[in-house]
Amino acid sequence: MAENPVQPIQSIERRLRRAIDDLYFAFDAYGSPSILHGSPYRDVDAILKDITSAPLRELHPESLSYFAATAMTTVGEVETYKHFLPRILELALSDQDGLGLDPEVIAGKLLYAGWNDWPDMERRVIAKLLDLAWMRARRQHPDEEDASCWLCAIAMLDLDVAENLDGWLRDMTPDAAVQLAWFLHMEAEHIVKGDSYWEDVAVAKRKLVSDWLCSDALQMALLAVIGEVADDDQWRLDMIDEHIAILKQTDWR
Repeated sequence: MAENPVQPIQSIERRLRRAIDDLYFAFDAYGSPSILHGSPYRDVDAILKDITSAPLRELHPESLSYFAATAMTTVGEVETYKHFLPRILELALSDQDGLGLDPEVIAGKLLYAGWNDWPDMERRVIAKLLDLAWMRARRQHPDEEDASCWLCAIAMLDLDVAENLDGWLRDMTPDAAVQLAWFLHMEAEHIVKGDSYWEDVAVAKRKLVSDWLCSDALQMALLAVIGEVADDDQWRLDMIDEHIAILKQTDWR
């Protein structure tokens, strides 16, 4: 997704709202369940009561998060998950602490559900929302929102990571620089080892992310804004070289 590097956060929020509406439209054919199948070790009746306790767009995180975490593996089928997916993604934009609402968990569910074989429209609207969520998150201070989970989800689903990284490079603000430091702190070792959620990301894509993080272009972009980063955040930037060294020492063969 090509983007305007000076696009204000308010514009991204408007585009996110439209993307959410597009999600509900794309998945409208999947109706609300009247019964729920699941493992005998799950209280499926209680789960069904929770997930049908309000209209889809009004479901609270606490009503939906347990289903979102257990969907398809022990509760419900793919079609049931698809019905709730627009609300799950909408809630993930503001409540990633909820069980099953983390972007990486959602990406894992999509892979489990055979994401690659889904209709193009469904894949397209999800990809658009992920791009916009990442675009918003990486512009913010990590204390406000952690962007790393959105980029990992994009990589897990084999979407256009290169374009998303280039967007970061084109828009390297002080907050974006602090986000980068936090991303390296949280994800560098996982990218190298291919563990945690990065185990679902192909080696070639993990190497692509690593090469970008080690690139001269990124270093130049950071140097251009490093003096504008708040004193309270300088300690985060001090960690960058240490984590990049880990990436540079990796043999990707």
